[in-house]
Amino acid sequence: MQQNPVFGSLIENLESIQIIFNPTTEVFKVDRDSTADKKEVTVQEFIRAYLTSDFRLTKGHIFSQTDSSQSIDCVVLAPNHPRLITPKREVILAEGVFAAVEIKPDIYDKRELLRGLQQIRSVKKLHRDVSSTEFPGLGIEGLQEFQKKIPTAIFSGKSLTEENMYKFLKDLIDQGEFEITDLPDLILTLDNGLFVISPDMEYMPLGNILLDQDPKTKSHHLFNFKGDSTATTLALFLIHLLCFPTAYLKEDEPILLKYLTNLTSFQTKAWELK
Repeated sequence: MQQNPVFGSLIENLESIQIIFNPTTEVFKVDRDSTADKKEVTVQEFIRAYLTSDFRLTKGHIFSQTDSSQSIDCVVLAPNHPRLITPKREVILAEGVFAAVEIKPDIYDKRELLRGLQQIRSVKKLHRDVSSTEFPGLGIEGLQEFQKKIPTAIFSGKSLTEENMYKFLKDLIDQGEFEITDLPDLILTLDNGLFVISPDMEYMPLGNILLDQDPKTKSHHLFNFKGDSTATTLALFLIHLLCFPTAYLKEDEPILLKYLTNLTSFQTKAWELK
């Protein structure tokens, strides 16, 4: 009998995520700091569960040689990141960051969404030296410039609808407040699926599949993936997270991908942002 233990683990982990992201009981709304801390810990533990033990998770400001980001709730450190700790703080270096994930329980509130986007932009603006392997004769390409930026995501419980998210992001770009490369690579929402943003969709994990289905999608930059269950949406999030381009040499493909790509059906929508 065919089974998928990884997908089963997503179903179980989803239960704790949904409990934490459910509305706070009225009597405990005065204790918002504790609730926020629990959300951060829950998301960190969820992500940690699907990474190998040589990754570390922390939170804080990310530093480059010329600048620093705003504080980020969940920073995934790659295996090449040193344990750079002083008596006062843990120092996070841009070159050793695998991903930066900001946790926003409710981005249906456009003010919270904008604040999250501004935090992500502060990460995307960091310059880091990245060396990438390139063997054109073997079909191995180097990283594109936008891929050298730190991969980022927003993790949210409640969000704008697909169309309203598109309109909100499009307005920010049209008004010159943001560029596509300032935006998060992923926006995971428990109610409206996974939003994926890319300047060039050919470099998305599922990009070639979408191109085969409809070549017109090549001109699109914003994609919404909605699984037939929230657990499927989490699987789609992990596929993209595990396929993020890295600032270090990856030796093997994550074994989880073999389980995660065996998905049930999901729907896709796409929009142009330029």
